[in-house]
Amino acid sequence: MATAAARLSAAFSLAVSFAAGFPDPSVNNVEWMSVTPFDGSNYADGLPLGNGRVVVLAWPNATSGGVDFYVRSAMALHSDTSVMTIARVAVALQPNFCSPMAYFNTTLHLEDASISVLCGGSSFTDYILALKVFVDANTDAVVVTAASRDGATTFSLSASLTSVRPAFRFGFGWDFNCPGSSSGPDVVIGPSAWPPPSPFTFDAVGLLHANNVAAGDSSAFNFTMWQQGLAPLLANFSDPLDGRIFGAGLRGGAGVEGDGAPLVASPGSNSSLQSAMPAPAFAMLLAVRVDPAAGGDEEAFLRALAAELNTAIAPSARAAGNFAAWAGGFWQRSWFVPALDPPPPPPPGPPSNATLGGFPCGDDLAERQTITMDAATGTLTFPLGMCLLAPYDGWVDALPCNASSQPWRLTPCTAPNCNATEDFWVQSPFT
Repeated sequence: MATAAARLSAAFSLAVSFAAGFPDPSVNNVEWMSVTPFDGSNYADGLPLGNGRVVVLAWPNATSGGVDFYVRSAMALHSDTSVMTIARVAVALQPNFCSPMAYFNTTLHLEDASISVLCGGSSFTDYILALKVFVDANTDAVVVTAASRDGATTFSLSASLTSVRPAFRFGFGWDFNCPGSSSGPDVVIGPSAWPPPSPFTFDAVGLLHANNVAAGDSSAFNFTMWQQGLAPLLANFSDPLDGRIFGAGLRGGAGVEGDGAPLVASPGSNSSLQSAMPAPAFAMLLAVRVDPAAGGDEEAFLRALAAELNTAIAPSARAAGNFAAWAGGFWQRSWFVPALDPPPPPPPGPPSNATLGGFPCGDDLAERQTITMDAATGTLTFPLGMCLLAPYDGWVDALPCNASSQPWRLTPCTAPNCNATEDFWVQSPFT
């Protein structure tokens, strides 16, 4: 019988192998067994993915039974030079297998730079549904898959691609900078959001953002030229970020191979897709595109984006296998194991009359507060003929020694969390 790990790997057609002698990074995977309550605003709770060009911040959404993520690119620069988030993607499942009392597991897989989410059942061996998210290493695409463990349990899926900017031109100020900044809204591409003939000839949704200085977008280039007294030269130069377009398109199908009934546009929505019928598995592709030389031509940009959605990569076993091969190769060429010298021997015990510490009595008596230890016997000697009583609440009391006083000694600490060569108890024979 196949192991749970093998079934999970087969569900996504992702299996990264490592040659003998190479380290397996999966031993350092980060795993959560409870849902992090992340609403998309506390970025510290998100999980990072990326391929060096496209980056994702993802989190399981227990409310929708799916996964949400933001997508960015270092090339998605506004004309004010800020890096803009391209979109937010939300994937929801019905029924929701991530019920509060059900098994839950989220793992950040280092071996293939992916995130898996397991929901339902009571353990890793009998979960009901698995989701996986990864940013493809060979193309600028984010792949999301969802599959039931037994291959028979069906579910419905919806996915939305939404803008993170308002639907109107907005302005904001830069901290510690003179100019403000302004940006126009994103352009939404859906069944009724683009005049026919639509660049998308299949069920897909998308959005784009085009920098347009003439329409009111702030220009850091123009401001800098003016600030440096070079405004007369603006007629000879153009803003290198003006006309740049960046965006993303989303499409999907039933099954890891992308075959079967595809995801179709949700009625009345230009930003959502939904499954035409329940199925035991779905796969989605988010193609990300940035064109620095677009010149503001939105239709040409959309046609190029549609071509990437259609041909660049499909959410299939072949594409997943190519990605797994890249991930395995990466770890086999990008690692080192330091040759550590054996640890040095422990230092010898303190010499006779070694200083161990002092009483917290103030600087005026510091020279009269030295505690010493006899290396041969471990006996502690306190200044001014004083003896210590048993500690309480983290403090110790010092009182004059008398005939009934017993010497205190240092003995090795034997508790399970002690280092016997470095940690000591201060003990008295009668305590």
